[in-house]
Amino acid sequence: MFTNTSLLHKCINSSLTLISFQGLNENNWKVVICQVMPFDLWLWRNPLPQGNTLRSAAYGNGKYVAVGQYGTIMTSLDGINWTLQFSGTSIYLTGVAFGAGLFVAVGMLGTILTSADGENWTRQDSGTDAGLTAYVMVRTCLWP
Repeated sequence: MFTNTSLLHKCINSSLTLISFQGLNENNWKVVICQVMPFDLWLWRNPLPQGNTLRSAAYGNGKYVAVGQYGTIMTSLDGINWTLQFSGTSIYLTGVAFGAGLFVAVGMLGTILTSADGENWTRQDSGTDAGLTAYVMVRTCLWP
């Protein structure tokens, strides 16, 4: 028995079948099935610009950077209008800081990402698989 809306994904013949069980009430369920072709365009619609939990934010070089679930990184020049950036990871990012002209984002599984502009991110080796939950800039140069 489903207690709330759930979504099942199943690949069939190079296409994706989406089956959605939507509870109308305790004894009445609606099943919605649709076939999606691989090249259909999928866009995030609500909430905009994205819906993942954000965990930390920093300001530097005239830009705000926020990080969170599923490798989410967003930037803003004014703190009102935000742009989703490509982080190159789906790991939960837990902290971000700015110093010495560099943004540094950290996360689970020892994830460390660096960026000078908040838009182009490079993964750094942390030497650990432990979750990193905070980062403070204490040196002027972290990586050559």
